[in-house]
Amino acid sequence: MPKEISESDYGHSLEIIKREYKKEEEFAMEVDDLSREIYQLFEANKTKNHYVFRNDKFKKWIIPRYIIPDRVLDRLMKKN
Repeated sequence: MPKEISESDYGHSLEIIKREYKKEEEFAMEVDDLSREIYQLFEANKTKNHYVFRNDKFKKWIIPRYIIPDRVLDRLMKKN
């Protein structure tokens, strides 16, 4: 990260974001798997409100999804 950014008011926040992205990399899908899922999306007759492409979908998506209804989740995401 350039010195001007790392020493700015936002430098600390950007470092935290960078660390979080690094942690998430281990859960990234392989390109072939992701491409296959996206293809199936376009071929599906019935669409969903949300699509999640993760290897750890259960922990990071399915559990929260059944705790928080879609419309509430949408409102929460809109506020942020």
